[in-house]
Amino acid sequence: MEGVMKEVERQWIATTKVGDAFRETGSAVGWIEEVMDNFAVRLAAMAMERLPVTLFPPLQVQPALKEIKSVLLSGWSLSPSIQKGDVWKMYTEAKVVVAAEECQVCTEQCVTAVAH
Repeated sequence: MEGVMKEVERQWIATTKVGDAFRETGSAVGWIEEVMDNFAVRLAAMAMERLPVTLFPPLQVQPALKEIKSVLLSGWSLSPSIQKGDVWKMYTEAKVVVAAEECQVCTEQCVTAVAH
């Protein structure tokens, strides 16, 4: 009888571990779905030619704007609101055309993304 009780206990422990593993897997799948949904929203924002704040936060955008401003071609400038430091205005006004850099030189298309 004692052997049967040990076997039942062993099966109960195994069943519990399998159940726990399935619950953990379910949580992980839920987290992955949430991350993918958030990523899809960000891609959709970029597809609508808008710069998503969550992918490009202001603390990363500000140094990039300073660098772009320093290499702008003659006759090009950042919009007046961005020059005044209103970075949030950029998220609503800037049209994302291309975000590319070649040989450390900002291309006209890259400048267009910030200048418009």
